[in-house]
Amino acid sequence: MKKIASLLLLPLLLAACGTQSAPQQTAHSFANGMQTESGNEYVAAFEAKVQNDLEALGLAGSLTPQVVVAGKSYLNVLKVNDSTARAYIKTTYPSSTSCTVDWGDGSITTAQTPTPTNVSTERQNHVYASSGTYTIKLTCGTDIKISSFKAIAANAELNLFDSLDPQDVPYFVDEGYTAAPMAHLFPLIEKGFKFESESPFILTGGVIPVGHKGMLIDSYGRISADNGSTFDIKSITAGGFFPILGADSVTLSAYDANNMLIASEQFVNDGYRGYPMEIRQLNWSRVKYLEITDGPFLNIDDMSATINQ
Repeated sequence: MKKIASLLLLPLLLAACGTQSAPQQTAHSFANGMQTESGNEYVAAFEAKVQNDLEALGLAGSLTPQVVVAGKSYLNVLKVNDSTARAYIKTTYPSSTSCTVDWGDGSITTAQTPTPTNVSTERQNHVYASSGTYTIKLTCGTDIKISSFKAIAANAELNLFDSLDPQDVPYFVDEGYTAAPMAHLFPLIEKGFKFESESPFILTGGVIPVGHKGMLIDSYGRISADNGSTFDIKSITAGGFFPILGADSVTLSAYDANNMLIASEQFVNDGYRGYPMEIRQLNWSRVKYLEITDGPFLNIDDMSATINQ
């Protein structure tokens, strides 16, 4: 039934458009794993948890002189926002001991040794330029503490489809669009994602931004990680495309690894009739696959998404 429906869509579209190093010790932290929220109250609560940690470890208060205290270190990480991590650091190692923070993205900073007695902890902020899950590592000599941070970088679009070159495929033109059938390239692997569709078309012109290419994926098309992992999707730039009379919306739905529905978004902005594409903020986590239904087509320009390794 699915294949028949998709095959029926193709001639209708053509008729409308024309022709065609291993850590030794993990962080002792009761506050690890807390998720970020906006507002000063959350930060205050997190920092109170940090102080509880330090008290449990015997690292709270003014350690005088710190140099005679057995060398200890502490690390905890607050998610300030999607792309910014804040490390809370405490060390009692003498100044002769090198302490560094490796943020997991190639950036390394120096931690003070020992932590000055006039502050409860040293705090360092770091902004990630690329989305991903990073291991943050505090190293003092041979002592290592670790924490993790999942970053979703601002405007971390994948630049999907823009490098595709369908120059050997006959084009058809309609309503300011230039389109080409792309079924011979599907399933398509782009930036680690697999796009499945029985009647896909690559699209330029119209409401597609200059220099970009859009991809039309028909109803019951699917998007997943090529390696089978789940993924987090922050946003999608997309719209409907309805050259068939009577169609007025298309739905994008997210499902988890148990095939349970996470959430859905409906697109009524018909690019075929000149309605602009929309950047939808989705913030869907642990998605196993996205499914397109109620078509005929979802017109995708780009996504901001991260595959969970």
